Amino acid sequence: MIMRVISPRLRFWIYFLIELLALPLMVLYFYIGISPDDSTFDVICLFFLIALQLFVALFPLLIEKYDFGAEWFHLDASGVTYQSRKATYHLDWAQVQHIMLSPDRTGNTTKNSFICFYAEELPRWLPMRSDYTPTAFGLQYRKGLPEAIGQYCSKEIYNLDAIERRC
Repeated sequence: MIMRVISPRLRFWIYFLIELLALPLMVLYFYIGISPDDSTFDVICLFFLIALQLFVALFPLLIEKYDFGAEWFHLDASGVTYQSRKATYHLDWAQVQHIMLSPDRTGNTTKNSFICFYAEELPRWLPMRSDYTPTAFGLQYRKGLPEAIGQYCSKEIYNLDAIERRC
């Protein structure tokens, strides 16, 4: 099973808010328009506004290519693999010692929490994806993920009951 590290729900809301930022720029573009008696400065400002609006409108494509959209997680019979543009980490199921629902950055267990896989004796808190190492990485919680993990591994997911009571 191949998944993105960040859940589709969160990615949708991030991209939706970015596109909402592009909307006022588009309205300005249509409101201003080009008239024959505009000065060179007005035309340059209009082209700058068009370029800014295009950048904001296409920004989600840049995020998908170079930021959190480019982080993938593979879950199969051989183990778990975290793959980003800069690093690829793999743990066989025999290497995984702990599976834990790690709290989010604020320390709360919410839908934004990550299910982390540890090949370490003592699992540690991983508040950000930049803290991932070859022995500890994860992906954002989503419904059905614990069952998918259960198909390949019989280890208990610690702290999972905290989020399933809320959902």
